[in-house]
Amino acid sequence: PSFVVKVLLGKEYIPAVPLIGTFGLAMFFFVLANILSIYQLSVNELKFLKTLVTATILEIALVTVFHTTLAQVILILLGIALFLFVVNIWYVFLRKAPG
Repeated sequence: PSFVVKVLLGKEYIPAVPLIGTFGLAMFFFVLANILSIYQLSVNELKFLKTLVTATILEIALVTVFHTTLAQVILILLGIALFLFVVNIWYVFLRKAPG
C-alpha cells in the first residue's frame, strides 16, 4: 500500500498507510450493514431505523469528542460499523417473528 499511496498521493501521506487496513475493515462492515438495511427496506421492515439513527448520533458524538488522531476516528467508525452489522444480522436472521 505504501507504494500506491506514494505514487497517487505523495510522500506526505505515507504516515496514513498503517490505517488503510483498519479503515478498509470498517468500510467492509458498513457495506454489509448497508446491504442488510436495504434488504429490510425491501421487505417493508423498518424497525432497524431506530438503531440506525441512534448509531449515527452516537458516531457523531464520539467523533466530536475523540478526534485527536485519525486512528481514533477510524476505530470509532469500525466500532459503529460492527455494531450496525451485528444488529442488522439480529434483525434479519435471529429475531423471532411475533406469534
